[in-house]
Amino acid sequence: MSSPTEILLQAKAAVMRHRVLIAGTTAVFLALAVVYLLLTPKQYLATAEMVIDPRKSTEYQQQGSGGLVTPVDSAVVESQGEILKSENVAKAVIKTFDLVNDPAFNEPSGPIGLIKSALQLVLPASAPTDYERERRTIEAFQDRLYVKRVGVTYVFEISFLSPDPEQAAKIANAVAEAYVSDDLEAKYSARRRAAAWMQDRIKELGKQATEAEQAVVAFKSKHNIVNTGGRLLDEQQIAEITSQLSLARAATNEAKAKLDRIGQVTSGSKLDLSVADALHNEVIVKLRDTYLDMTKREADLTSRLGRDHEAPRRLRADMQNVRASIFDELKRIGEGYRSDYQIAQARAEGLTNDLARTVERSNETNSAQVHARELESNAQSLRAVYDSFLQRYAESVQQQSFPLTETRVVTSASPPLKKSQPKSLLTLLGALIAGSCLGFGIGWMRDITDSSLRTGAQAEEAADVLHLASIPKVAGRPNPQEMLAEVVNRPLSGFAESIRELRMIVEARRTEQNLKTIGFTSAVPGEGKSTIAANLARLMARARGRVLLIDGDLRNPSLSRALVPGATRGLLEVLLGEVDPDEVTQTDAATGLRIMPAPNGRDRSDISDLLSSMTMAGLMESLKSRYDVIVIDLPPVLSVIDAKAAAGLFDGCIFVAQWGATPSEAVTEAVQGAGRLRERLIGIVLNMVDVRSMGRHRGQGYGQYRRAHALQRVA
Repeated sequence: MSSPTEILLQAKAAVMRHRVLIAGTTAVFLALAVVYLLLTPKQYLATAEMVIDPRKSTEYQQQGSGGLVTPVDSAVVESQGEILKSENVAKAVIKTFDLVNDPAFNEPSGPIGLIKSALQLVLPASAPTDYERERRTIEAFQDRLYVKRVGVTYVFEISFLSPDPEQAAKIANAVAEAYVSDDLEAKYSARRRAAAWMQDRIKELGKQATEAEQAVVAFKSKHNIVNTGGRLLDEQQIAEITSQLSLARAATNEAKAKLDRIGQVTSGSKLDLSVADALHNEVIVKLRDTYLDMTKREADLTSRLGRDHEAPRRLRADMQNVRASIFDELKRIGEGYRSDYQIAQARAEGLTNDLARTVERSNETNSAQVHARELESNAQSLRAVYDSFLQRYAESVQQQSFPLTETRVVTSASPPLKKSQPKSLLTLLGALIAGSCLGFGIGWMRDITDSSLRTGAQAEEAADVLHLASIPKVAGRPNPQEMLAEVVNRPLSGFAESIRELRMIVEARRTEQNLKTIGFTSAVPGEGKSTIAANLARLMARARGRVLLIDGDLRNPSLSRALVPGATRGLLEVLLGEVDPDEVTQTDAATGLRIMPAPNGRDRSDISDLLSSMTMAGLMESLKSRYDVIVIDLPPVLSVIDAKAAAGLFDGCIFVAQWGATPSEAVTEAVQGAGRLRERLIGIVLNMVDVRSMGRHRGQGYGQYRRAHALQRVA
């Protein structure tokens, strides 16, 4: 990932590379902006401010709703902004100012107006209908109307754009007034419709409530449901019968107890007068007194006359009669008790039966009471809804007489003193930025679509070998002969300096790997490999002495045509055994470079066989023993197979690519398909480099860094 500094350097280099394009597009955009500013009429923006004020509706809400105030929701406020931009408001203002018939409002001006006028002259159109004119006026009105909420407040800015500042202010104020009128009319219409609907609803609810109440009364009458003091009649009767039954059962128990007691007394032989009623019976009291008196007399007579005397015996017989009379009276009382017990028992049984019947009837009544309560609840609900609707209807009728709105204009629009459009500075600045960005974008697109090699890094990536040097393009248009001797003719030029740099790297590699034969090839013709080979060979010949330059491109011997134009025999004849190598080898007078041309062989089909033959191998071994360095100019890799066929005859190979012309795909294809030649590649050289453009491509200081890196890798 690139660092920020590298990104800035790359951006700077891109700007420098395409500065002419960027400057041109910027100039065009600025010119268009100036034309736009000159042709576009001035537009003035007038602004009015309106606030949604909940206090005006609160006054009535407090009177009609028990003091409860409903807050104004933010969504409601946003909805009002959309209403401000609605067609209803626009139509009201358009009608007020008759904007449909205002040509200054409807006809476009500026560049758009000129274009439309020109089109009408070329393509005349029929006159628009009234509906079309109205629609166009509404669209133009809405395009010029701007409504914006101020932050999160309840304030809206209503702005209108017009060539006339007076008209802009009037229309902005008219929009606010039209909105208020539309709001009042909408509320009045809604309340009027609501009141009419509520009237019908109240009648229906009143009828339903009355019917429900009548149903309750009829149901209670049918099922004998009577309330007395908040209780049902059956429930009250059950309570009373239960109370009477308790008393009757108590009386029965009491009578039963008296009957049992009197039975115990009468069934025994001992006279027992501990019965309550016996103590209060006059007959029994008199008989008891008589009996007691007789008992005393009998005891006295017995004590005086003896028990067996006639007088005590008669007295005892009288006492038995009195006692029998007392028992008879007690039995009579017992019969009375029995009668009371039977009556009490019959009464208790009667009350029990009455209670059972009343409970059964109460159960039926309670079952019916459930449905009665349901009917009552329904009747009460309908009555409550009816009362609520009556209250709401009264409030609605009252609200119709109070034309309240939550909005009011807080700042009226006034005619602006300065134009709002077009914004000269902003337009020029936008044109400057847009033109610069467009130019940079076009340049960037050219860079990413340009697959040619422009930096050493790109060359290394495409060929997967070391970038040895970048050879600058020679100024002017020198002929081929001058180009092949550039290091001799102008030794201080940038071209010569780059060749010396290349020689230094090649010499370091030769020393390290003992390389004696070095070939030069390229992907396609015209890359300048012959020029690089000839200049490097001459530079090495001047420094080392025994250097041989062989033109190995038998199909297109451009090197031979430039260096030895008059040669008629060369490498082909040597391979065919027609001549000796020394006979065709020539010497460069300026550098002492020995040159073996190849003037013939263009029409032969066995060139690749000759270059890969044992004769060629023997020739190369013979030449190695006689020369320190042998430089061979080979054919392009993608054009013919000759270079691949001769790959085993030399120790190293240098690949040449033209800067800004050779596609990286071609270099990759050539290197990957070179076979054994790929194994002998020393590196790649970029030829005909535009030094200034390359510096912009690879960034400041890139060239020095790459050269140092290359030397370090060779060492």
